[in-house]
Order: sequence, then C-alpha cells, then structure tokens
Amino acid sequence: MTDKNVPQLIEALEAFEDGIYITTKNFKIIYMNQALKKNFGNGVGKTCYEFISKRETICPWCHHEKIFEKGNNHYEEIFVPGVNKSFYSIEVPVTNADGSRAKMTVLRDISEKKQQEEKLKISEQDYKRLFEHAGCGVFISSKEGRFLDVNPALLKMLGYTEKSEFLKIDLATDLYLKREHRMAYQQLIEEKGSVVDYEVKWRRKDGAIIEVLLTSHVRCDSDDNILGYEGVVVDLGERLRMERKLYETRQQLLQSEKLAAMGRLTSQIAHELNNPLFGIMNTLELMKTEITPQNKRRRLLDLSLDEAGRLAEMLKKMLSFSRPDQMVKVHMNINSVVEEIILLYEKSFKENNIYLKTSLEEDLSAIYASKDQMRQLFLNMLSNSKDAMPDGGTLEIETRSVDDTIQIIIADNGSGIAEEHIGKIFDSFFTTKRDRVKGVGLGLSVCYQFIKDHDGDISVDSKPGEGTTFVITLPVSKDAPESIEPF
Repeated sequence: MTDKNVPQLIEALEAFEDGIYITTKNFKIIYMNQALKKNFGNGVGKTCYEFISKRETICPWCHHEKIFEKGNNHYEEIFVPGVNKSFYSIEVPVTNADGSRAKMTVLRDISEKKQQEEKLKISEQDYKRLFEHAGCGVFISSKEGRFLDVNPALLKMLGYTEKSEFLKIDLATDLYLKREHRMAYQQLIEEKGSVVDYEVKWRRKDGAIIEVLLTSHVRCDSDDNILGYEGVVVDLGERLRMERKLYETRQQLLQSEKLAAMGRLTSQIAHELNNPLFGIMNTLELMKTEITPQNKRRRLLDLSLDEAGRLAEMLKKMLSFSRPDQMVKVHMNINSVVEEIILLYEKSFKENNIYLKTSLEEDLSAIYASKDQMRQLFLNMLSNSKDAMPDGGTLEIETRSVDDTIQIIIADNGSGIAEEHIGKIFDSFFTTKRDRVKGVGLGLSVCYQFIKDHDGDISVDSKPGEGTTFVITLPVSKDAPESIEPF
C-alpha cells in the first residue's frame, strides 16, 4: 500500500458504522475510526488490552500470534466488560507502507441482537416449562392426523408412557371412536379458525372411552395454508370430579359454619339449663329423705331422679360437643381407663343380660392423653354397645400393641348398623335411636373428635343383625417414663 493510498483508506474506514482499530505487533493502537471512538473514546497510543478491555494483560480472545505470524483471519463473538456490550470481532492482518505487518480489528455491535436472542431463549424455556408441566393435555398435530408433540399430561390422560409410541398413532382410527368424528372436528375448526370446549369422546390406550373438551386453533404457514392444529385437552370426567369435590368442600365448610353456630347456641342452652336442673335434682333428693323406701311414691321419686340424671348427662355431652375438654395430657396406660369404665358398667351389663369378655394385653406402652377425654370416650362407646343389645348379648373388649400404636377393639353382637348409615355415624347430630330418646347424636361425633385430637383413628365394621366392631388406634408416647402411676 503506497502513502498516497492511505488517505483513501482512512476515509473508507471512517465511513464504516462498525468500530475499527489497528494495532502494531506490540499491541499499540495506531488508528481508531469515529464509530469506535463513540463507544470507547480515543485510545491511540495505548495498548489495546489496556484501553479496550481495561486489562493489564492481553485479552483472552486475542489471536495475536495467529494474525502476525501466520497471517490468518479470525472471526469470533466476544463480550467486552468495560462497555458491557457484545461484539462480532473480525481480526485480519494488514501490511503497512513500509512492509511491516499490523492487525486490523473490526467490532460489530451485536448487543441488541444478543439481548433478543436471550429473551427468545428465555421465552422458549418458559414455553417449554409451561408445555411440560401444564396440568391439562397440550398437543400439536398435523392436518393429516398425527400428533407432532404432546405434553406428559396428555400421555397420562390417554394411558401412554412413551411419547414415541403415542406420536405414531393415527388420530382418526386410534384416538377418535369414528373417523367421521375427526372429520367433523376438522371441518369446524377450519371454518372458524378455532374451537372452544369442543366436546368429543376419545379412546385411551387400554380401550377405555373418555370424554374430553378441546380448545384449539389452526396452525398456518406464511401463505395462510393450514398445516395442522394445536391446543389443550381437558378430561371432562376429571373436571366433573373436581367440580364435585369443590361442591363437597363448600358443603363441608357450610356445615362447619352451621355447627360452629350450633355449638355456641348449645353451650348457652346447656349452661342455662344446668342450674335449674340441679336445683330440681337436689329437691328430689331432699324429698326422698322424707319418704320411706317402702312407700310407692319413693319409686316415682327414683324414676324422676333417673330421668333428671339422664338429662344432666345429655347436657354434659352437649357441652363436650360445643367446647371439648382441654385438660392437660398425661402419660397413661389405657388399660387403667378401660378397666375403670368396665367397673362402672359391670352392674348395668348384668342387669341387661350382657356377657362381658375382656382381653387386655399386659405391659402395654403408655399413651399421652387427656384422662377425662379418654373416660368420656369409653363411656360413650360402651353406652352405645349396651343400647345395641336391648335383649342381651356378648360384648368383647380387647387391647393390643400394633407397631407404634395401641389398638382398642370393642365388639358386640347386637343389632348392627345399616350400610347406608356407616358413613354417617360420626357426623354430629346423626342418630338411629328413633324408638326412644336416648341421645341427640353427639356421642360418636364427640368420640371421633377426641380420637382425632390425640392423633388417633377409629374404624368400624358392622352388619345388620350380626353386630358391630369398633377399632380405636392411638399412638404410643415416645417419651413416656418407665413406670406409669395409676389414677
């Protein structure tokens, strides 16, 4: 290159929109065009790595040896931290007028392009995550009747485990019940461009038929020719199950609100009735002292006291329901509670021709529970068993260790529970005692609540005319002392 050509070369380089600089073999900048100066300022006379990258050593992307010794060109995308921008770098050797070699570097700013690519990449990743993790089925299909891509939810919905297998099925024959159903869908979506909640029946891999709702639109090329369809699939059966579950949850919430209000009212009524009731009972007791046991009126007083006592017990249950006992829990042996309640009922069982069989496992592990709630629990359970055997029968009570739990089995051979009532017996205010007023349907609901409060469980097995078996399971206390004092 001659000296007279240099001005023409400089003029040409200044016209470039890309930044250009020329360096010597010792990294000194001998020329920068205006485009580069806009980004970096004027660095002529400085080393390129010092000025361009704000480094003390050569840049990691520099191919100095390749340019100066071998005379090869180099192309690469680089990121320059000093200006926080990305560039497409072109490094080429140039020959000076004196025959020496220099290096010309062209930096094309591609920061905006890289940002767009990154946004596109993030968008694609977001789409992929949405596609893969969507709870409903998502599909892309061809016009000819093949799935091009589907998400895991659709595979699961239709009973497939391998996507490769699913992509091979013929939609018209393997998925739709009839070919004309597929044709009807195609005709509708191609006329309107999309369908919303289109109801159709599909066939699962195992042959089972499911009803689905399709919401989809057509896929077109640049000339608006229809290539296929894409959209989402909702299992109508699953949707109905979810709606039913939501309805049941709402009903349970409504029932809970009703019970809360009933509990407050029950508590108020029970408190108001307790005082006059005990006043009546005290009066009857005083009257008994004035009448000899042989007097016929004494029998009437005893009957009145019994009925008043039953009413007091009913009020106690109502109070337990509205405000469950929150006594401090202690470590206890459940056999002690069971034996105590059996002792209370022993005379009543004999009078009602009920034969009692017990099998209480020795050396049971302790449980951590409220004594009063456990007493109330077994009082209610044994009372129900007695009422189930009005003509007598056999009542079996067993305790045993099962893993880290204690089980209490209470079995009678009484009247049993009808199948339609099994699922309701623990509901508040449910009772089957229609022949006479023995309760208000709070006994088992209170028992159930006590058991749940102690992280336990209760199950029931019953057949009408054959009897009923309740199994109560309570967790063993993890930190109980070695010896438990009786109470």
